[in-house]
Amino acid sequence: MVSWTRSPGSDRGLTLLEVVVATAIFSVTVVSLLIVRDRAIVQTAAAKNARTARRLAMQILEEIHGGKDYTAGEADAFDERQYPGFHWRIKEVEMVELAEAELEFLNDPAKKPDAPATPGPGAAEPLAGEAPAEEGLKRYVVEVTYPARNDEGFSVLEVTTYYLKEADAQALAKALGGALGGALGGLPSDGAPRGR
Repeated sequence: MVSWTRSPGSDRGLTLLEVVVATAIFSVTVVSLLIVRDRAIVQTAAAKNARTARRLAMQILEEIHGGKDYTAGEADAFDERQYPGFHWRIKEVEMVELAEAELEFLNDPAKKPDAPATPGPGAAEPLAGEAPAEEGLKRYVVEVTYPARNDEGFSVLEVTTYYLKEADAQALAKALGGALGGALGGLPSDGAPRGR
């Protein structure tokens, strides 16, 4: 028969101090892993919101390039069910006059224009001859506001685009004598669509 007696020297259990130290080490490890996991989730959500804001800004830019004319200060929210907290506004709409040096740069990118992008006092005169038909080159600044991390407020994405109406691009290409080949408006200087 087996005897279940204990010998006096074999009672080696864990002391209270050892249990407390082991529990503290385990707790610190688990808490550290939870903090890293939480930060990763927050950063993933912030990156997703920034990516969505860029995509929505591109939609507004596509509308502008499609011919929709926005005015400065115009604003709206995106579909709240699909994009809660996402809003857009046209921050700026500005006419841009191209100076002769900038037109040369468009024709030959190796030449850098000496004139500022928006001519100030004393800058080179805009292209003489046939000016663009209606309004010319416009610079749009689109601002998309989107939710930041958790409850930290909102972030802002600002995108700038330039748009020249087709008729204006044709007039500009004609004024340049066909030098651009209609590159600004996607049409050759004679106004006939290009085949692809």
